[in-house]
Amino acid sequence: MTLIAYGTRYGSTEECFDIMINELKDKNVKIINLKTAKEKVNINDYDKIIIGGPINAGRLNKYVRKFVEKNLQTLLNKKIGLFITHLEPVESAFKYFETNYPSKLLDKALVKSCFGGALYFERLSVLERPILKMITKSSANINQINKENIINFAKKINNA
Repeated sequence: MTLIAYGTRYGSTEECFDIMINELKDKNVKIINLKTAKEKVNINDYDKIIIGGPINAGRLNKYVRKFVEKNLQTLLNKKIGLFITHLEPVESAFKYFETNYPSKLLDKALVKSCFGGALYFERLSVLERPILKMITKSSANINQINKENIINFAKKINNA
């Protein structure tokens, strides 16, 4: 069984799962949004655990960070895949793994990947819209989700 534990702020991380689910051989997959989950999940029930979420202002989603901190010892005994979503070019986004995940978990992970990201202005708060318009120099939605990275990630999970 495979668990996908993730955090999201505006929902673009969830878009990645539509792609990933189609590629995973294990069809017994539980997906849990760490922010909204009502039920407690026993991670001991899962062979493979995929963990990730967005990077905002250089930091991984707080619910993902808390999940990793709380479960680190158990996670170290599992087959782990780690991902981030971020609009920065994939090559430079990898620096966020080392600043947001414990080194023990990074060493244990079978695969680490950046799935790109998306920014939908209609999902932003009234305060965030002008700031992100300034940063991006645009008010157009951006979708840079990297399907190839997601597919390759799923293949490595399948082979674990």
